[in-house]
Amino acid sequence: MKKHIYFIVLALTASSLASCSHDYNYDGEYDVKGYFSGSDPRDNLVYFSTNLVEHTSSFVGDLLLSEDSKEFTFNAILTRNLTSTSKVQVTLATDAPLLETAYKDYEVATEEQVEFKDDGVIEIGTESSNFDVPVTVKGLSKILKPTVVPIKIAPVGPELSSPEIIRKDYAYVVITPKDLWTIKYDGAGIVASLGNPSIYAGATTVTVKLTTPAEFGYKGKIGLERDNSLFKSDGKTQLAPEGISTATAVDCEGKTSLELSATFSNPEKFTALGEYVLPMRAIYYDEKGVKHNLVNGEVLIPVKVMDIYLAPSTTEPTGTVIPTTDWKVTLTPAAASGNLSRLIDGNGNTGIYLRAGVNTIIVDMGKEEDIMGLQLATDRYGFYYPNSVAFYGSDDNTNWKELSGDLLIEKTLWNNYSTLKPLSARYIKIEITADNYDMLSEIKIYK
Repeated sequence: MKKHIYFIVLALTASSLASCSHDYNYDGEYDVKGYFSGSDPRDNLVYFSTNLVEHTSSFVGDLLLSEDSKEFTFNAILTRNLTSTSKVQVTLATDAPLLETAYKDYEVATEEQVEFKDDGVIEIGTESSNFDVPVTVKGLSKILKPTVVPIKIAPVGPELSSPEIIRKDYAYVVITPKDLWTIKYDGAGIVASLGNPSIYAGATTVTVKLTTPAEFGYKGKIGLERDNSLFKSDGKTQLAPEGISTATAVDCEGKTSLELSATFSNPEKFTALGEYVLPMRAIYYDEKGVKHNLVNGEVLIPVKVMDIYLAPSTTEPTGTVIPTTDWKVTLTPAAASGNLSRLIDGNGNTGIYLRAGVNTIIVDMGKEEDIMGLQLATDRYGFYYPNSVAFYGSDDNTNWKELSGDLLIEKTLWNNYSTLKPLSARYIKIEITADNYDMLSEIKIYK
């Protein structure tokens, strides 16, 4: 009899356990938080499958090259099957957690800039396990700084509510405005001599390069214009006088790169020594002639007005070459390759390789000389030309007088420099800006 009772109890127990199996829709009596080991499936009963959509708004200056509004679509997922139709609410989320961390430096979209279909209420049927969440951002032409649109989704009504709290999830639209044209200006400046004579030493043209990732598909031109509003004095620099430069706009349709230039003239308009700035701006002229300032299109061209003693020349200096027998030559930093004696051996086919950056050569001629000019031989192979050079003179190797300002080195074997006014010195300092393994072959000084 006991055996029969024992088997009956076991059968009833098994039947009871089977009737209380896991109810993943939480319709049974075990709908108790913590019943399932690990994470609770009731957390985020509706959530975004992807929490981030990124968008780049393409501009040319202040001109947006797309529609002023755009719809972005997120996908949302349910973590349980529904037994009846339910709703969720999508809203702008000023409480989104990443606004204080990843997007703390971003502008945050306002309610006027964001639109939700049906005021953000989405109805979900019993057959749905995921659904789209459309978000429309308006006024993209006014979004000129990186901006984030934070949204959140939460259940409406008991069907999707947790027994304890209504869960919600967040997503973000990140909008980055970007000018299609990237401007590259190396900061190269202009050197002018103040009177007797008034000239520009070396280059008289400054080049600004523009690039874009793909062929530009719009008619119009891009050029440089002077814009005095860009000038901010630091107490050391002055605004360059009017009427010293000209620039021409170039066609940009179908191009991936452009070169803009400003050509300098009328050096006599400078009436005082010092540092000047010519402020210019890159501008897109659309096919109707309307101007659009390029983003980051400010170009501040430095102009140095000084007493110039040495200036580039197309011919050899007059006078005679000073013998190098008693010369002492030093170089800082040390050459990448080659002996310094090659610089004064009278042979333009031998030389040294320079290091990247500024290479400072000091020539001690042994006594003071009345200098008429100077020659530099660069790369005999025609490939490894240094970038620029500046000359200084001294009587004691301590107090230096600037003789030239920075001068671009021409891509030819011999670069010639002639004096514009009487110059006497024992020491000549030559500062050459180069890339690694650019070449210098010979130094000649004329008296």
